[in-house]
Amino acid sequence: MASDVSHQFCSVRGRHVFPRQRLHRSKVDNNVTRNLAEELERDDWDVLVLHYLGLDHIGHLSGSRSSLVEPKLREMDGLIRRIYRVLEEKKEPSLLVVLGDHGMTDAGSHGGGTDAEINTPMVFLSPSFPRKIGVSPNTPPASIKQVDLASTISLLTGTPIPADNTGVFILQVLRHFLSTTELQSAVCQLSRQLQLAVLKFENESMHELRETRRIFCSPGNVTFPFSESDIQNAADALRMVASELSATASEYGIVSICLSFLLMGSAFVLYCIVLSNLKLMLTVNTVEIVSGVWMVFHAVSLTSSSFIEEEHQLWYISIPSALSVLLLSQNGSWLANKGVMGKLLGLLVLHRLMREWNRTGDKWAHLPDIGDWLREPDNAWTLYGLIGLSIAIHAGLTKSVPLITGLTFTFFFHYSQRNLFAWLAYIVSALHLVSVFFIRRQPHEQELLRKERWLRLRSVFVNVACVIVRPHNMPLIALMCCLERLLGDVAVASKLTPKQVAFLYFLHGWATFFYFGNANAISSVDVSAGFAGITVYCAPLHGLLIFLQVYIGPIFWLLSLICRIPCSAWQASAGRRAEVVTLFLFFRLVCVAVAFGSAALQRHHLFVWTVFAPKVLYESVHSIFACLIALISLSF
Repeated sequence: MASDVSHQFCSVRGRHVFPRQRLHRSKVDNNVTRNLAEELERDDWDVLVLHYLGLDHIGHLSGSRSSLVEPKLREMDGLIRRIYRVLEEKKEPSLLVVLGDHGMTDAGSHGGGTDAEINTPMVFLSPSFPRKIGVSPNTPPASIKQVDLASTISLLTGTPIPADNTGVFILQVLRHFLSTTELQSAVCQLSRQLQLAVLKFENESMHELRETRRIFCSPGNVTFPFSESDIQNAADALRMVASELSATASEYGIVSICLSFLLMGSAFVLYCIVLSNLKLMLTVNTVEIVSGVWMVFHAVSLTSSSFIEEEHQLWYISIPSALSVLLLSQNGSWLANKGVMGKLLGLLVLHRLMREWNRTGDKWAHLPDIGDWLREPDNAWTLYGLIGLSIAIHAGLTKSVPLITGLTFTFFFHYSQRNLFAWLAYIVSALHLVSVFFIRRQPHEQELLRKERWLRLRSVFVNVACVIVRPHNMPLIALMCCLERLLGDVAVASKLTPKQVAFLYFLHGWATFFYFGNANAISSVDVSAGFAGITVYCAPLHGLLIFLQVYIGPIFWLLSLICRIPCSAWQASAGRRAEVVTLFLFFRLVCVAVAFGSAALQRHHLFVWTVFAPKVLYESVHSIFACLIALISLSF
């Protein structure tokens, strides 16, 4: 192994990461393999890093149980065998490490804290290892941390351990390459590294660290013949210190947290003033009582990690409960209307069906659902039949030629996986968006003009959403549109007030957020949506598409609420529009404030980074874009 750091990584070869066709993502590894033979024959490298992306792309595209996974694993087996044989022929000390930087859920995402996402294999292969004959395949593997690899590779290559690294070397590997004296030096180097980190974070567990450093770093013990058990005990002690350090090494900006609370408090007071001016807080009736009780219960639930992980259950219960209370508050007038009764029954049926489309949360997300069944290869024709039916539903609801045309291109895109059809759908959506600015009405029809504009904007959003979602969720968008139509009709027929409708639409927005399989975990974000039909890398564009895919439900229901405002039953006016939008944003402000406060109070909680922090992120991003849409609605 060479010790000259400047020549460790002197050659880097890369190719385009994102190929032109989504189906070709399983073949992206050819860009790495085509240079492998040449590199293996050369002797001017000390470390060779091969980054294979095929499995990751397959997982994001079609999930970890895709039929493409097994052939790809067999391909990787062949490559590993090929590399190992070359290392055997070189007759030099060498080490082949096979690992993944993360796992993956069945849905094809990662970033959360589940075992499937954070536990991955790490296999060490070397001709220097003694061959194990007769080892049972059921023997449990050793458990190590990913950060341990950095310390191990650094010691093997003779380079300093990376600054702030809290990993401990893997003794089972080092003992085959380093002498006892070199292992003693490794213990000394690692103890110094950890002591710097311990001092930085003021960790109190210093006894084992001081004792290890005193024994192994003392000048008088440099040549002392330590036994392998002594080194093993020292490594165990250092591992204990590193574990405690990893659990406590977090820095919190208390000043920033207090400043954020001050800003949110100011915004809350301002909103209360605005709501008072709009006479939204001067009367107390059913909707105020229901929404107030719900907000208090929701605020309390956000202080519990389990409630955040299973938050969808709260929204699923809230909708039928809110519908029942609000309709009963109408003195039973809706009971005499059979049409309202039928539509209300249809609402409840649709909600029950959509709940089963994508299971989410933490405890029951692994159970089979409708989406899992539609993703099976044997049910492909059923899936595409449902997509065709969803296009017919959109045609019946909107009678919009641009939307139907765009959805037709979207159907062919999901069927053929050809980016051409996705781009045609995007172009149709862009032209439909431009047409919004050319709608003309008489001066006395300005409210109808606004309604028509926002209906077109919603159609554009629906078209884009159908492109970026996974195929099995495209029928779910059609069901969501049916749900909104039924709810709007029930609201008008039952003469619900704008405040009541705003509250119902707010509940439906977050319920549909979970219907699409989202959760309060980063791992539920489907990053493949950012590359639907996109052949080049553009971070802002990918980020926008991913955001739209994550917040399909909340955005759709906010746009629908804005479209519902110019309703004759509500005596539409600019003041009425401001009233409804402001109340909707008030609900948003309460949610983000409670989520942020809960995360700040629970900053020392074990799950602060996997549960509380992602919840703040979801609420904050949603609130920012909701405010932008609301501000545009007040002036457009």
